Amino acid sequence: MPGIFGFVSERPLADGAALARAMGALLSSHEGQRASAVVGPRWALGATWTPGLQQDPEPAKASGAWSVVTGEVYPSGDAATVPPASPRPAFLAALAAGDPARLARANGQFAAAAVDPASGEATLACDRYGLHALYWTQRDGLFAFASELKALLAVPGAGRALDPEGLATFLLLGEHFSDTTLLADARVAPAAALLRSSGGPPRIERWWQVRYTCAVPPDGEDEAAREAGRRFVRAVDRQTAGTPRIGIPLSGGLDSRLCMAAVPAARRDDVTTYTWGDRGCLDRAFAADAARRCGVRHVDLDYRYDALVASAARGAWITDGLAGATDFHILPFLEDLAAGSDVILNGFAGDALLGGNFHWRRVRGLSPDGLAAGTFAKRNDALPLGELDAIAHGPTREVARDLPASFAACFEAHRQEDPLGTLDAFLLDSRIRRWTSFGTQLLRARLVSRAPFYDNDFFDLVASVRPDARTEHRFYRKVLLGTFPDVARVGWQTTGFPASWPPQVFRPAGVVLRRGLGAVERLSRGRLRSPYPVARLARAFRGPLAPSIRAALFDGDGPHWEVFDRRSGERIWRELQAGADGRAKLVGVLLSLRHFLAQCRGERAAPPLSPDRVAIAAPPAALAAGATG
Repeated sequence: MPGIFGFVSERPLADGAALARAMGALLSSHEGQRASAVVGPRWALGATWTPGLQQDPEPAKASGAWSVVTGEVYPSGDAATVPPASPRPAFLAALAAGDPARLARANGQFAAAAVDPASGEATLACDRYGLHALYWTQRDGLFAFASELKALLAVPGAGRALDPEGLATFLLLGEHFSDTTLLADARVAPAAALLRSSGGPPRIERWWQVRYTCAVPPDGEDEAAREAGRRFVRAVDRQTAGTPRIGIPLSGGLDSRLCMAAVPAARRDDVTTYTWGDRGCLDRAFAADAARRCGVRHVDLDYRYDALVASAARGAWITDGLAGATDFHILPFLEDLAAGSDVILNGFAGDALLGGNFHWRRVRGLSPDGLAAGTFAKRNDALPLGELDAIAHGPTREVARDLPASFAACFEAHRQEDPLGTLDAFLLDSRIRRWTSFGTQLLRARLVSRAPFYDNDFFDLVASVRPDARTEHRFYRKVLLGTFPDVARVGWQTTGFPASWPPQVFRPAGVVLRRGLGAVERLSRGRLRSPYPVARLARAFRGPLAPSIRAALFDGDGPHWEVFDRRSGERIWRELQAGADGRAKLVGVLLSLRHFLAQCRGERAAPPLSPDRVAIAAPPAALAAGATG
């Protein structure tokens, strides 16, 4: 996993090199990685990377300061297309100018840090959207940070105390909002953040926030859709420049097919698409059709339920325990993708940006105050709030009662002129940045992942369209038909009908069809299978996967039972086995929680990169060449 790590202390550290080695080792995710760090008396900066995939990652010195970066930036505006570049120059230029808002022009995904040895101050930044996260902890005059939470476990005392609000949020929603994690001492920086610390609590400011301006008038939306299509094609061209092998995880949805269709025709021989699912499902049929129309290689795979559970501990480790095991869909297929691809074009958050898929019917039309409560109720789909009060232990129970108010306060901090814009801004910063992004994090364990929907030029245009115009995929459909008509004629798994057909008409028909066929599958006990993915994972949890999941959750005294009543867990398990499909998400949360809490206590496999392979240099000596994986 590529990433950065480091620390600054208010006083000299006797074991600074050892701490840097431990952080670098914890951040590595596979044997091919390298790590190096430069360590001073009161500070350290380091990076992990995979040779041949990530560029310019190691600590470097310029104008008296040391810096380290991860990620990449792309051209923007009318600039010529060139291969992705390091974000280090843009980061250092913004610091030198004393103007972090200049980073808003950096078109890409990155996290960066710099240390001034003279002052002992560290300055950190992440990209507009938080596509590369920054986790931090501060204790006893030491400020430590890393791209992933797990590296902070090297800090003495970190990972011992759990965060009640983070636990309550994870159990109720299966995800997080705000800056919480599962650990009391660890927080995640907001998107577009600048952090400064000399060892004490960091000073945090945001230099950019999304604004839904509604600048495009209704009679200009057709032209805006055509321009959005052009900008998306340009974004894909920028993000595939210099890339020899392009991989695209292709579903039956819209986002991944747009990534595929936007690849220039001259480069489609470099593209391989990958689809997995149950035999006969619509995803596999529609994805194969779309790949055939675009003339790209297509790999069709059976869903690997057994591998999903067998790799749950690894998934919990990679995602820092912040995603449930039912969300590790891509993990069993990482080696397939890595074998045929160098870079993944990721349809990450396309529906959320273009399609208005947060504009749920149950919350549309609510007052601004009611919108927060309605959104919390919609997202509260892992464990009902009233039920948690009876089964959570200790302070988690008390915090859970106040969680709707905390959720509403965070929601209000994203207020826009349009209530649907507030909904979008909040959920882009919480659900997308703090949950959907873990699919990308799993991908980064083996490959480079790029997100063309987050190209600045494209994003800014879409954000200027009225949120209501995006509801029910209205604006998305204009983009699809105007720029990508070939794949528009392929079926869409949301409705079961061609994506070119108006979803306002066929989405209800698709819902009726999906529910009807799902009922047939349930009544026939799977003998007559629906082509829609109807709770197949839940059924696998009570079928062939049940013994291994039950053993992982209930054999021995796992640390998850310290925060969750075991008898209630057994009852929930029995309900799932009896047919309550809705309990599968909570079981996945408990499974991930069990693995990650055990790993925080040292019950984990040795890291692929051992601490003694993390190269350490001390200024002013030249940096070591790096450790071999």
